[in-house]
Formats: sequence, structure tokens, C-alpha cells
Amino acid sequence: MKILFFRVGGIGDVVLTTPLIRQVKEHFPSAQIDYLVGKSGARVLKNNPYLDNIIKIRENIIFKKKVFAILKLILKIRKEKYDAVFVLGKHWFYGFLSYFFKIKKRIGFKRENDLFLNYSRDYKKARHEIYYYLDLAKGLNFKPDYKDIVLDVFLKENQKEFAKNYFKKNNLNPKNTIVIAAGGGINKGGVETIKRWPQKYWLKLIKLLKKANKSIILIGDKNDKDVENYILKKESVLSLIGKTSLLKTAAIIEKSRAIISSDSGLVHLGSALNQRVLSIFGPTDPKRFAPLNKKSQYLFAHIDCSPCYDMYGNFKTVCNNKKTCLYSISPQMVFKKLKNII
Repeated sequence: MKILFFRVGGIGDVVLTTPLIRQVKEHFPSAQIDYLVGKSGARVLKNNPYLDNIIKIRENIIFKKKVFAILKLILKIRKEKYDAVFVLGKHWFYGFLSYFFKIKKRIGFKRENDLFLNYSRDYKKARHEIYYYLDLAKGLNFKPDYKDIVLDVFLKENQKEFAKNYFKKNNLNPKNTIVIAAGGGINKGGVETIKRWPQKYWLKLIKLLKKANKSIILIGDKNDKDVENYILKKESVLSLIGKTSLLKTAAIIEKSRAIISSDSGLVHLGSALNQRVLSIFGPTDPKRFAPLNKKSQYLFAHIDCSPCYDMYGNFKTVCNNKKTCLYSISPQMVFKKLKNII
């Protein structure tokens, strides 16, 4: 049997699908399992022993509907003659595209007037994304284990060694080090930052942490340089933003005491590698996205318009991006909540 997973999205979107990958491989140990994924999300699939091949594509060929590139992709996937595909994106276009892959079994999420999938599951209630992905296993006629929800991110020895050396070089005690992901949360168009907790709040939180004698490491990628510049102009802390690979950053997260982040891919990376994740939610629903680790916690703004992020990844912002929900979560609230997990 040849099985294809198909998900184009951020690193968090992809990490959340890993329990399904693992369970499918365990149920069909002799199957060839490949993953068709955007280049951004592909980074968290490196070293995954449950996958045979990772097929990377540029996200823009999907998001901008680049016809010739899509046709080339269709022909490439057809040649592989897969028996089944898990269509893990919620937008109708992914089902549409999978239809032209000519894969007999097309498994995904139910949309109105969806004619392209031949097995689909409802996606309407406020329920964690991991469970929704696991529901799809029934499309291959086996019952998933809803208790087996560990997220998989695999590190190599050189990545762990990088973290070890970084802590040693900077004289950091892992038990006293807090990782902060003050950026992230960029949407598929690369511009939306509505999920980010305000920069001035991060600065106030850092001051509280330093006063409590905590060591701090800022993490993120080149898209988070604005946050880094804002913080470093006013406070002296260590920063790895845009300075290392994603999996080396993951090794830093694993070695640290805890990670604090707005709803972003690094929340899920933290959930995979560190039991202590404190996440901050406003526009998005923690029932769907908050880490399920027993030692992790989250803060959520309980106001009438929140969450304003619908089931299919669309924002319905009634506050015109003023982030009323996130501004209602103070640095003192986050600092107090952190004490519960460290």
C-alpha cells in the first residue's frame, strides 16, 4: 500500500498531524508513507522514522493558484500511483486538487457541496485539532487511539549538542531558563500578526522574569526581527531570533525549563519537546490549539468576540485588529500562571 499525507501550512499545522502519521504507520507497517508538504512545514518532519519520503513544494503555488506549477505537481503525484491520500487542509481546494491526483481513496474534512472526497469527517465542534486528524484514520477502516496523542519532532545528536554548548557558553542553568517566542503567528499570506501578544507586554513580562532571576532566550525566525529589535533596545537578553535552524531552536526549547508563546507553531514545537508550555490565546480557540501536555497551561481572553478565528482558518475580526482580547491578558497574569508550571 502507498499512502500520501497532504498538508500545506505552518510548522504548527504539520506537527499536529504527527500522531496520525504514527498511528497509520503502526497499523500498516509495510506501507510506503509519504508526505506532500510546504517547504516551511517540511522542516519539522525531518528525521521522522514513520515517513518514507517528504515531497516539498513552495506554498505559493497553492495559495496563489499558480496553474503551471500545479499541473506539474499533479503529474508528479499521479506517477506515484498512491492508494490513499489524507487531505489534511480544511479548504475545499485541497480536496479539489487531490481529485486530480487520481488517488482512489481520498480522505479529508467535510465541506458543503464537497464532491472531491470519498470519505470525509465533520469539522464543526470546538475540539482539539489532534482528535480531528485522528478521526480520519477511520477512512482506512481502523479505529485510532485517542489516548496516543504525543506530538513527534525528532532531533539529531548535532542539534542537541548545539543546545548543550549554547547553555554552557552562556552559563545558563536549564532549570532556570525560560524560552520566549514573542513573534510567530504569521498567517499563510505572510502579513497577519493578530495572534501575537503585544510587544510592550512581552517587555514587561521579561522585566518581571529578570527580577525573579530567570534567564531568558528569545527564539523565532527572520520574520520576528521587529519584535527582537523592540525588546533588545530596552532590555538585555539573549536572542536566537533568525540565527539558527528550526530544529536547533527546538533543541533549545527541549533543554529549557519552559516556553512562553502566543498561539504559533512554536507552541506545538514546545508541546512536542517540553512538557511546560504556557500559551497565550485571544483570536484563536485554545480548545482547538492549546497543548495537551499535563504540565502545560494557557491563558485565554473571555470576551464576547473571542475567538474570532473560524474553523477553516479565516479571521472575522470585529475589533479591526485592535487585539482587545490579547490586551486583556496582562504581563502579571502571565507571570503568575507561569509559576504554576515551573
